[in-house]
Amino acid sequence: MIAVMSTAGVAALIRARLDRLSPNDRLIATHILANYAEAPFETAESLAAAAGVSKAAVVRFATRVGFPGFTELHAALRDEAVERLGQGGRRRGARADDGVLGRFLARARADLASTGEAIDEAEFAAAVRLLTRGTGKLGIFGHRKSATLAEYAYYLLNPLIANVWPIAAGEPSIADHLIDLEPRDRLLAFTFRRYAKLTTDVVREFHNAGAPIVLVTDDVTAPAAALATHVLVCPPSSPGSFETAATGLVVLEALAAEIALRTKRSSGRRLDAAEHLWKQFGTY
Repeated sequence: MIAVMSTAGVAALIRARLDRLSPNDRLIATHILANYAEAPFETAESLAAAAGVSKAAVVRFATRVGFPGFTELHAALRDEAVERLGQGGRRRGARADDGVLGRFLARARADLASTGEAIDEAEFAAAVRLLTRGTGKLGIFGHRKSATLAEYAYYLLNPLIANVWPIAAGEPSIADHLIDLEPRDRLLAFTFRRYAKLTTDVVREFHNAGAPIVLVTDDVTAPAAALATHVLVCPPSSPGSFETAATGLVVLEALAAEIALRTKRSSGRRLDAAEHLWKQFGTY
């Protein structure tokens, strides 16, 4: 029986099974997810060559992600591609003035739907508990594209949680910041394609110190994901040359909203102090 696909399609099926796949399977999965637009045009032979595995491994991979064989997996990828093309044609026919903005808004909506399918509610709740219950410092880090998310995370969480700590992105400053890491500290990190090695290095330092980590990323195979305690994945609906950051932003705001609810009593005085200081320094 062919696997029943969610609205996110084959990519969602693959991501849902990543933690149960063999090393060879993960090579195939990574190649398909990174080259999703080209995947419908792959044969078992070409996919095997691109992933560096055997043709038999490709066939086994198809069954492990829920299909009777590679033929059915290939057909599902092809049908998705046809559907995407059809949707594009219908949108252009419906609105002749639907330019870059309209297409990008549609892409953001699709990416948000994909993220809704991908994030497990239990994992989200566990991430909130980790961020709110620690007794040490809460480090926040993101680099390159993710630096803006890290800055916004500090803005949202600092009035709610004590000892929130924005880790500076300059490498010498990072070394100074990480000297006194303790197991009671924790980290909220962001990394989106193209991934910054510096983020993985920071995550590794927290991991080596025994400090737990919440990672917000676009793919469970991101370099830092294996080191994190909880991973919140915001997968794009399909590959694109300029992917929206809307998914990471919405997930961050959802985390902050849930943290605000959970810390309502304990953060009351802190919020009052923040309001006083904001007014004193001209923030309205």
